[in-house]
Amino acid sequence: MISMSKLNLAQGYELLSKLHPADGSFLVGTGYSNAIVFNQPKIHSSRKIFIDAQEDRITLAKNRLSSLDQWQVKNVLLADAPGERVVHYTNNALESGLIPAEQLQAIWPAIKTSRQEARLATTVDQVIADNPEIDFSEVNQGWMVIDCLSSLSVMKGSVDTIPKCKVIWVRVIKEEITSEALGDQSSLFEVDRFLKDYGFECKLIFEENHPEIVQAVFIRDDVLLERQRFSKDIELANQIQASALAERDARVQQLSQALAEANQAREALAAEKHQLAAAQAEHGKQVAERDAKVQQLNQALAEANQAREALAAEKHQLSATQAEHGKQVAERDAQLQQLNQALAEANHAREALAAEKNQLVAAQVDHGKQITERDLKQQELAQALAKSNKAKDVIENEKNQLSLVLAEQEALKDELTDQVKQLSNNLIDAHEEKSLLENKNHELEKQMKALSDEILKAEAQIELIKDLVLREEGV
Repeated sequence: MISMSKLNLAQGYELLSKLHPADGSFLVGTGYSNAIVFNQPKIHSSRKIFIDAQEDRITLAKNRLSSLDQWQVKNVLLADAPGERVVHYTNNALESGLIPAEQLQAIWPAIKTSRQEARLATTVDQVIADNPEIDFSEVNQGWMVIDCLSSLSVMKGSVDTIPKCKVIWVRVIKEEITSEALGDQSSLFEVDRFLKDYGFECKLIFEENHPEIVQAVFIRDDVLLERQRFSKDIELANQIQASALAERDARVQQLSQALAEANQAREALAAEKHQLAAAQAEHGKQVAERDAKVQQLNQALAEANQAREALAAEKHQLSATQAEHGKQVAERDAQLQQLNQALAEANHAREALAAEKNQLVAAQVDHGKQITERDLKQQELAQALAKSNKAKDVIENEKNQLSLVLAEQEALKDELTDQVKQLSNNLIDAHEEKSLLENKNHELEKQMKALSDEILKAEAQIELIKDLVLREEGV
């Protein structure tokens, strides 16, 4: 770095112009350096831009410098990003800007805020992009002069323009000043650190009236920039290589895991194949057993069909037997009617005997006649008793016949019950046929019960007749 005591501003500008002739200039603020920088007749007007946030200062500069007519002049407020900002106007016009007067009192104790104004700010990059009359597309050796203490904020909004510049001339505060109020926005150290990333080094420093405020000139060191780019490329390559190695290791690990999983899958497949072979053998055995069971079921079904046909024949026979039984019941009813008639006659005879007995008691004087009549009556009673015994014998015969029929029905019932049980055992899977047979069996049982009830009624009537006859004999 060249000492600030060896060169003044004019000498420094002349030296820099010869060493690094500008192909474009971007001037911000109207301070100590602009009068020198404005004199750049060889640069096309589309590449010379002058910006100041205060319109009156632009007017003052135009009145003072005729060369300003060859510049693109813009009255805008610059900051690190677009948006609303507060402009602080102070009693020191050179220090009016984004920094409040209270923060500048560390270097200007008497400075005060005269007024404040809210304005929309933009950036250097945005000014170049929004104005077609400005052409920085071919600029590679440009100059950027920021003649205000908020230079770092302006540069942060110039990230696309800084790489096109060879010289950056900024107004900053020396490191000897330490102020928490000012922070880092105007520090030479912070500006130097910011521009190092773009390959700039501080080569010249010019002192202003205030000993703590300086004009710092940064020049782009292309060798350093190339070295930085090369270092970044190497760092990027190392990162890419490390990433590739990490990916390769991860891939190898994935492949190893996939191989292990494939081996496990192969072993599992072999085990499944063995299990499948065993399952197929078991399946063949089950198929054979199923076929045998199907054959058995078919045989059982055939037997069930035969049994059903036999049952149908037996049902038909049973219907004929029931018809015959009905006929026998009709005959029995006729016999019972005859017995009832004989009983009525016996009752009539008993009534006659009672009358005769009364006549005998009343007519005891005619004892002989009564004896004769009694003998006649006894003879009639003997005949009636003979008839009653004969009827009793007939009833006994009928009872025996009915007992035989009942025995036959019971035997038939037992036989049918055995057949139903046999069919139930053979037709386990034939549920519907079984239900039908059970319904038929239930109907037969109802019929047998009805028949049994009829026989019981007949036996009760026979017992009643016998009791009546025995009572008559006792009389």
